[in-house]
Amino acid sequence: MRNSRIRNQFIKIVASILIVALICSPIPPKGWASLVGVEIAQAAPASAGPASTVLSNATLPLEQAKPHALPPELTKQPGQPAGMLLEAEARQTELQHKLATLVNPISISRVQSAYTPELILSNILAITLTVTNNQPPAIIPQLPPGATLTDTVQAWQSVDLRNDPNAIHNVLLVDSFASGVVIASSMPRADYRNEQYTWNLGDIAPLDSVTVTIVMQVPASSGAVSLDTGATAWGTLQDHVVSAQACPIMLLSNAIEGQSVNAYLRTTLDAGSADEYVIKRAGQMCPDPVAKSFEYVRSLGYEAYKGSLRGARGTLWSEAGNSLDKSSLLIATLRSNGVPARYRHGTLSDERAQELILSMFPPKPRVVGYFPTEVEAQRADPAHDPKLLAEAKDHWWVEAYQNGTWIAMDPSFSYAAPGQTFTQPEGDSLIEVPDQMRHKVTVSLKTERYDLLTYLLARFVYVTPLTTTFNTAELVGQPLTFKQLVSTQHPPFGCLIYCWTHFTYIPYLRMGDEGWMIQGEPYWELLSDYPFGQFVITAEWLIFDVRDADGNVTTYTREIADRVGIAARKGPLVSDMVPELLTGQVMITFGPKAPALVNEWDTHAIYFNPSLISSEYAAHVGENLLAVSPRILSVQPIVSGLGSLFAVLEGQALDLLPKMEIVTEVAIDSGQAFNRMQGATFVALSDQASREVADTSLVRSYPDSPRITMVSSVISRTEVLTQAVQLQLMDLVHNSLRVIAYPGQVKSAEPTYRLTRGMNEAFLEKKVGEQLTGETGKSGAGVLQAATAQNIPLMYVDLNQLEQFAQLPISQQAKARIVDAVTQGNAVLVPERMVLWNGQPTIAWWQINLRTGEVIDVSEDGTHQWLVIAAVSLKAFLIISIGIGIAILIERMRMWEVAARATWEYFWKAKAPALQNAAGDPNAYRQALIDTKNYMRNTVWPSACDVNNWLCKVLY
Repeated sequence: MRNSRIRNQFIKIVASILIVALICSPIPPKGWASLVGVEIAQAAPASAGPASTVLSNATLPLEQAKPHALPPELTKQPGQPAGMLLEAEARQTELQHKLATLVNPISISRVQSAYTPELILSNILAITLTVTNNQPPAIIPQLPPGATLTDTVQAWQSVDLRNDPNAIHNVLLVDSFASGVVIASSMPRADYRNEQYTWNLGDIAPLDSVTVTIVMQVPASSGAVSLDTGATAWGTLQDHVVSAQACPIMLLSNAIEGQSVNAYLRTTLDAGSADEYVIKRAGQMCPDPVAKSFEYVRSLGYEAYKGSLRGARGTLWSEAGNSLDKSSLLIATLRSNGVPARYRHGTLSDERAQELILSMFPPKPRVVGYFPTEVEAQRADPAHDPKLLAEAKDHWWVEAYQNGTWIAMDPSFSYAAPGQTFTQPEGDSLIEVPDQMRHKVTVSLKTERYDLLTYLLARFVYVTPLTTTFNTAELVGQPLTFKQLVSTQHPPFGCLIYCWTHFTYIPYLRMGDEGWMIQGEPYWELLSDYPFGQFVITAEWLIFDVRDADGNVTTYTREIADRVGIAARKGPLVSDMVPELLTGQVMITFGPKAPALVNEWDTHAIYFNPSLISSEYAAHVGENLLAVSPRILSVQPIVSGLGSLFAVLEGQALDLLPKMEIVTEVAIDSGQAFNRMQGATFVALSDQASREVADTSLVRSYPDSPRITMVSSVISRTEVLTQAVQLQLMDLVHNSLRVIAYPGQVKSAEPTYRLTRGMNEAFLEKKVGEQLTGETGKSGAGVLQAATAQNIPLMYVDLNQLEQFAQLPISQQAKARIVDAVTQGNAVLVPERMVLWNGQPTIAWWQINLRTGEVIDVSEDGTHQWLVIAAVSLKAFLIISIGIGIAILIERMRMWEVAARATWEYFWKAKAPALQNAAGDPNAYRQALIDTKNYMRNTVWPSACDVNNWLCKVLY
């Protein structure tokens, strides 16, 4: 047992070293700024008003691009793309929207412990006032090329953000209270003079907040009463004064029409009035929270889908939602300010529903392009789309209680007035969204168990030790962390004739930052060299069942580990049994020296994104990693001074174990923060890039189901612990958007957008990421580029080419996955033989959904990922991040738009007709793709670049 304990400790030591190596790797300054999510902006000018901010590095509108940016040979009229319409001023419209919606530089929010006398104990009421500086930092530290995390942390520690030009100085919080109110305590303490309380909050750094907590004794009351005048915050930004006012502290009567008022004020899964982002927004609705809340939510966009998908936070982050989600946001902001509110439901007429559908397509100031006569019949008409009509007709709105009456408020119609409704209500009013209207995600761990006797009779046995269901609205900005506890046991008196190893696994999920944990049932395996003594967990998968409001379920699967392999399961010689599992080889394969199926240090961060993600949230996730960075640096001397790992394994350095417990704690926190940072950064920047391309291509794209992004840090399985490596990867388990062409746009713009989005991300992320980091990380796009460089032809595979495909000299694992994809209705573009990557053979391919046009790159293990392998020797390696690539593309979006437009023109107009004539000829398809890639490399990007674009300097 002593040796077993030492071995378990040693596993933790090795894993700790791997994670510290990952976190302490050098990340270039620009890459780090993108990952952390720090926005660089100019300070507000002295002459600007309190609500003014100047955005720096604003992307140029497309119409300012050079006239030669579009190659003339691609247009049939000067400057006019043929076959589809494009928007030439999409970036200008987006910039104007951002300038119009900038928040006040300073805001104040208020939270009460109770709003009614029945919930107040001993007449004591607690109030929390939070004053926030909404300005981003104007400066970031200057870092040298190749700066490490150590350099980054030290640079940030040397900066006092209170001296940043966007810091708000000398902030005062002032409030006066009604007669009979007694301030029992406050933190910090207040100055009292002339019946006014003043809190000196000092300077507030950009994106920082200061909280004041007040405990007061209030007079008895049976009706609505105001307890203060509404706290006001004052401060100085540059040379001008900025201010914000909170809504007054209110007490309401206990009941409305015989119903407890508290029922209309409580926070719910969909209308999260206690959500930190909702509270912050609600604080900006004062001093008239009813009118301003209605005006704000009404100004947001409408997007058609059915049911409660995003909830209040997701609708706020997307700045759009369907009628139910917009109603949830309005109710949440009202309840957050103490205004009772409830839901109403009805059915819109076709005309009203069409009005909402068409509101998704705002007028475009400058559309370019024309249609040949033959495509006139293929133009889009979303107002008559049956699915969109059904979704829009299912209508929700809000009733708010004000001045003793319920007032209807419909935030879906931009011109709606208080009291105006657009259909008759059906049924009773509702305090909360019905559960059947909620989109849900069920997360399950499926395990596969093998023992020879059972396998001969009934094959594998499948058990689900962990399953739980979430509402998608509660997962917005609340990533799940999936881990497993692993316990190891060996024979207490050592191995005699036979030997065995017993592993026990306990899976669990942790939700968000609050630490809410869901633990599954323990499961175990016995690895032995005794005949018929193997009871093995051969594989396990995470299963994601996504259910929409109509009850339709779509299942996504992510492999966690597989000892058998997909090639053995689905190879051409296997029917329903794996021959390797029927021989004595299992006593070696599943013998006592085999490592555990998973490692206790494996950690998976899973983002479910039914909405866009807030850049503010992504920045805060990055700040969490910066916050833990000093602890990471403090344990580096422990790791570097560890000495011989084998000495620890043999029990000769037990004195190091207490120190390694410190490393363990830091590694857990930092590993989780790192994974979350990667996921949040990718999603935030990908959202922005996808929106920009959609605006230019005159389609509307948005999530109508939760996209699933999984970032994992995995310790490789090896019998020799000191040979273990850490794998850092991101998998886009589900990354599809709904795409709807503008009215009058050609319908083929929808698959064109999907194809362009997939191809451009796959083609560009590797090259940009490698140029930024100076290192090579494995990705699907990278493998395909390597195949081209090695003169390996690409084969187009659909159902008609499977027999020919079966003869390719590629891995059986890849063949099994490609056959699966093709039989599900996809086409695949794959190299005709294995590709050498860093001296090792590998394979990857592009998978094309023939129905939607969506393209994803797939690696040999079935993930849609980038991958970096970290050596246990702690040598420096760099992170290749999709997020970095997209961040840089956003930095010069004009370049992206010009390149995307040229790519569409070339592929769809110069090459697609030949493909149609070739009737799926794989050689024609392959040549079209190669020509397009060469065209992008040699023509598009050089013409889209200008000499002043630093990204071009990086690329060329």
